Amino acid sequence: MIKKKTDPGKIKRDTKKSTRNPDTPGQLKMLQKQLVQSEKMASLGQLTAGIAHEIKNPLNLMINFAELSMDRVKELHNEFQVEKNVLPQEKIKIIEDILHHLDQNLQKIKEHGNRIDAIVKCMLLHSRGKDGEFQSVDLNRMLEENLGLIKHSLHALEPAIYLDIETNFDQTIEKVNIVPQDFCRAFLNIVNNACFAANEKRKKAAPEFSPLVSIESRNLGKNIEICVRDNGNGIPSENSNKLFTPFFTTKPVGTGTGLGLSIAYDIITKVHKGAIDFKSKEGEYAEFTISIPV
Repeated sequence: MIKKKTDPGKIKRDTKKSTRNPDTPGQLKMLQKQLVQSEKMASLGQLTAGIAHEIKNPLNLMINFAELSMDRVKELHNEFQVEKNVLPQEKIKIIEDILHHLDQNLQKIKEHGNRIDAIVKCMLLHSRGKDGEFQSVDLNRMLEENLGLIKHSLHALEPAIYLDIETNFDQTIEKVNIVPQDFCRAFLNIVNNACFAANEKRKKAAPEFSPLVSIESRNLGKNIEICVRDNGNGIPSENSNKLFTPFFTTKPVGTGTGLGLSIAYDIITKVHKGAIDFKSKEGEYAEFTISIPV
C-alpha cells in the first residue's frame, strides 16, 4: 500500500511561457532537434512493429508446443504408474525425477512465453494502434503488461539498475473506455520519469537507500485514479510551473527530450477529458496522479 501523502499542491499547467512558437535562435535549434528525434522515433515504431510481428509466430508455436508436451508428459506419467511395479525401486525414482523435471521445465517455458507474449502485444499496441479509437479495456491488466515492458527496457538501457516497482491495483475497476495506445504512452512517460528519478537518487545516496516506484489504481465511482509515486529527489519548487511545458526537462543533456510530461498532459486532459496533478517534497518523493472519468 502507498502511504498517505503530505504537502499537497495541485499544479496548474503554465500556458503563458510555451516554446511551441520559438522566438529565439536557441529555441529554434532545440525545436529542430526535437523534430529530428520525432522522425527517428516514428521510424523506430515501424521497426518495432515489424520485429514484434516476426516474434509473434514462433512465440505462439513455442507456447503451443509447451502445452502439448505437458499433456504428453502427463500421459507418460499415467502409463508409468501402471507399469512401475515391474521395475526396480531405483529405476522408479530416476524415472519419476525425470518426469517431474520435464514437467517443471515445460511449465517455465510456457510461463515465460506468455510473459514475452504480453510484452510483444504491448509493443504492437504502441507502434501500430489506431489513433483516436476508444476501446473498452481491462485497465489493471493493461497497466501490468506495460510495467513488464518498462522493466525490460530499463534493464536493457542500464543492466546494473536496481529498482523495486510495487503495485496495488483496485480489483473493483471494471473495463474502462480509453484510447489504449495513447493512454499507455502517457502512463509509460510518467513511470519512466519516476524510475529515472529514483535510480538517480540511488547513485548518490547511502548504500541502505532502496529506490522504489509505487503504482496504485483506485476506483472512485465516477472517476478512476492512477497514482505513480517515487522516492527520488522530488521536484524543485521553481520547476513546478514548468513541468508540463513542451521541451522543458530537468534530465541531463541527451537523456530527455522534454516532451514526455507535455504529451502525457495532452493525452489525459484533451483526449480523455481527465486531469494530471502532482505532489512533491524536495529530497523525498514525487507523486503524479492521473484521473479520468469512467
